Amino acid sequence: MRISRHSSPGVFNKPNGHVERRDQIAEQLGKKLAGHKCAATAGSVEESSDLVGEDAAVNVRDAGLIGAAQRVGHYEIAGYGIARALTKHLGLEQIAELPGQTLEEEQEPDAKLTELAESVVNAAAETPGK
Repeated sequence: MRISRHSSPGVFNKPNGHVERRDQIAEQLGKKLAGHKCAATAGSVEESSDLVGEDAAVNVRDAGLIGAAQRVGHYEIAGYGIARALTKHLGLEQIAELPGQTLEEEQEPDAKLTELAESVVNAAAETPGK
């Protein structure tokens, strides 16, 4: 059983406007963004790559990959939540809508991954030999 068999096409790879909204926020604030690489996300992606090569049952790897994907997503959710909270605190309600929209978009695949794990993958991973 593979994760892709149990997920709807396009659920996790929807095109989004995250970058455009981020750039719009910077423009509205009159700031220039520096392209920092996120070490936490890079580490989680590397960890996921290592997991793919593990000698484990497919369903066990799937469960691990869902956890790894959620760690990356939760890091992003925290960042957008902080950006929304700070802009609201500063009275920048219109700007706060932008990270708020991205936050909602990030929460959707997280919920779907949780549902997939709880309804199919985790139980399959418990079954020996699968």
